[in-house]
Amino acid sequence: MKNIIFNLLSVFLLIIELVYAIEENYDDNNANTTTIIEVSSTINDLTPTETVDATESVEVAAKNITSEDNPDEVNNFDNMTHISISSVYKSVVTNHMKAEIHCLYNREDQCEIFQDQLRDILSQFESVFVIKEDISLSLFLMDLTYMCKDCLGIVLPPSFVYLKEEGSDKVYTYPQALAKQLNFDGKEDIQFSSVDFTMVINVDQTDEDIRTFGEYILAREILHGIGIATTGDLVNSNGYPDLFNEDFYAPQRHPKIKVDDEQVDGVYVKFKKFYPLSIFERYIVRQSNPNDFIFNSLGDMYKVEFPPQDYYKFMNDTKGMDKIYLKESYDQFLYSSYYEPAKEIARLYKQKGSVGFKTSDNSVIPLQTFDGEYLKSLSINHIDIPKMKSYYYYEYDPFNKNEIKDYLNDDFILNYTYMFMYDLNTIKSIVNKDGKYGIFGSGTVKILTTLGWKLKHDKNNDDPTISANIKYQVATEVDIPYNNYYDELMRISDEHDYYGYGSLANNKMVCDIRTYTIALLAIGLTLGL
Repeated sequence: MKNIIFNLLSVFLLIIELVYAIEENYDDNNANTTTIIEVSSTINDLTPTETVDATESVEVAAKNITSEDNPDEVNNFDNMTHISISSVYKSVVTNHMKAEIHCLYNREDQCEIFQDQLRDILSQFESVFVIKEDISLSLFLMDLTYMCKDCLGIVLPPSFVYLKEEGSDKVYTYPQALAKQLNFDGKEDIQFSSVDFTMVINVDQTDEDIRTFGEYILAREILHGIGIATTGDLVNSNGYPDLFNEDFYAPQRHPKIKVDDEQVDGVYVKFKKFYPLSIFERYIVRQSNPNDFIFNSLGDMYKVEFPPQDYYKFMNDTKGMDKIYLKESYDQFLYSSYYEPAKEIARLYKQKGSVGFKTSDNSVIPLQTFDGEYLKSLSINHIDIPKMKSYYYYEYDPFNKNEIKDYLNDDFILNYTYMFMYDLNTIKSIVNKDGKYGIFGSGTVKILTTLGWKLKHDKNNDDPTISANIKYQVATEVDIPYNNYYDELMRISDEHDYYGYGSLANNKMVCDIRTYTIALLAIGLTLGL
């Protein structure tokens, strides 16, 4: 995982080469038009517990040949045309949650495994937490062999809503799934995105492995999608470890995206704003001083003036140009009052056992950190395993079944380790056998209720001071739209047979280079490139 970002950059360079190789032969029927990114839910009318299989017509670039044609000719880009094939999607609908699963072509068996697992996880979540407004999510199953082989799951940045507590001027970013459950004026006037959050799961695994840790992956990514996630990173984690001499925390950039149909590499991105702190970041404290909320002085960091940037990201820009754009984005902080405290956060984020999440009952849940390094998406966004001092321990199976109790506790669902050789229920039977919240540990539940989720049948549910019951206001001073561009990009990419250059060896079809590029862009933006 340490080399994920650099591997992604290599893949993007390969994609650029492929783009230019086929550009002259690309179908130009849609020339001189621009796709306006829109998406609508296709499962709104399903009844609870109903499961649906459906097909959608998609376009893929393919050799217009049959299996009897000479397979040696498949690598020839000449006479490439667009044909229509079927891509299966499956849907899972419970009482208050709707999930649309986009399956890989000819991988329906794996899709059915994830479908059953997702139904179980969503049902368990519903049995523990109150859901007043229905939640909609997308699950894209992808073979990431060529771009991120070590990845198991990724949550793309969700739709966000910007709220502040009534009477306060401090603004926080809430994932849409959580914001819809809260009380604030004007909620009925908000045009929420049709999809609350989007997950990508790597199916470059055996069916046996998927059955073993598939539920674990799904549950953990759902927890990120509903609030346990940051909206900022250390700047030197964004693909260029030497971007600045001294590392510091900086908020995530908001992208405005449109897809140009005129050319293969036509994905236009515009950056001009920073996101406010996430509601999760609000409660991060020093473990050595639980009264020190480390982001207290950075609440207005998103207001720093952003130099507008608009360009064709990744496709036409060289790696060097992209580094310049990124550095220009964050140069502004070097001369602001936020720079020194932002450097201190970077120091803490690279120190084992330094920070935790302070819950509403004043307990502190230790968050994952490593000595001397910060790992994007791993650090901070998970509950710590104290015995894991370095990322090195995650590169192999660190313990056997008899040792699980020595490393894990009831919050194992939010630990970062993917080398479990035992399924979720086996681990639960060892460390959380009598847990009242199912697979969700006590610390995980405390984090979620502090953020604003409400437990079912809890004696404190009527307490007006808990996060779920207080009154909020829409932060109208933040003019970043709620749209989930990432889900829309993934949907535009249609057929998810993402094998990159390797597809050219298939004598029936090759991957559509344009849709593959769009999907890579969505995931690349998620990783901060």
